[in-house]
Amino acid sequence: MVQEGIASSVRSGIDMALWDWVGKVGGIPTWRMLGLSSRSRVPTSVTIGIQSAESAKGRWMQWMELGTLRAVKVKMGSSGVIEADQAMYRGLEEVLPEGIHRSVDANGGWSVEEAIAMSYWLGERGVDHIEQPTHPDDIEGLRAVHRGAGIPIMADESCRTSEDIPRLSECCSGINIKLLKCGGMSEALRMVHTARSHGLRVMLGCYSQTVLGNTAANQLGALVDYIDLDSHLNLRDDPYRGCHLEDGFLVNNHLPGLGVTHA
Repeated sequence: MVQEGIASSVRSGIDMALWDWVGKVGGIPTWRMLGLSSRSRVPTSVTIGIQSAESAKGRWMQWMELGTLRAVKVKMGSSGVIEADQAMYRGLEEVLPEGIHRSVDANGGWSVEEAIAMSYWLGERGVDHIEQPTHPDDIEGLRAVHRGAGIPIMADESCRTSEDIPRLSECCSGINIKLLKCGGMSEALRMVHTARSHGLRVMLGCYSQTVLGNTAANQLGALVDYIDLDSHLNLRDDPYRGCHLEDGFLVNNHLPGLGVTHA
């Protein structure tokens, strides 16, 4: 349920604190309290932002310094020129390892026609799915892309809470859940189960947040099809310690509650 007048980020912080407190009172990790695994079911993607082809290749090489990576998400759409998006992706293809899971986030930057055309172009190049191809408010546009696309379409900004899912069930193949967007872990759980009841895929995503928020989200990692929790991996001075990257997967620790401590 959405509480009017209270920002979703505030609700999320309170909700995460409550889950952490209950786990600490019981002396068990939150993921175990939920009957889940400490290890995410799928690897986390790392993000390549919109930039030139040469810069994108350099960014990928920086990501590789973290060790084994198994998934990448490429941002597109802000320039309004799909040729620029294609040029950046062609450059990345030169350095991306064979077999890595590939996805694209258009950030609502394409028209319906561009999105459909890009879905086939990207599909031929091994991209698994596209997030939010059209403007978040253009639900009919999203529906049209979903019907005409060559690869799965995921809704992100168009889907904020579980209440949005029924009307989107015929407009996309899946949804992206973010704790700060939906209002916390409790609502995220509702979204997972609501999405599954409508036959949709589920992704866990993030904004620019520390390992605290991403560890909270990763408590649900065993429930979803895609994970995009990489923002904390960009930080040099994260004040917290929590889930860690292992062989491309995010793994939660065995401490009580969320398992987050000060660095």
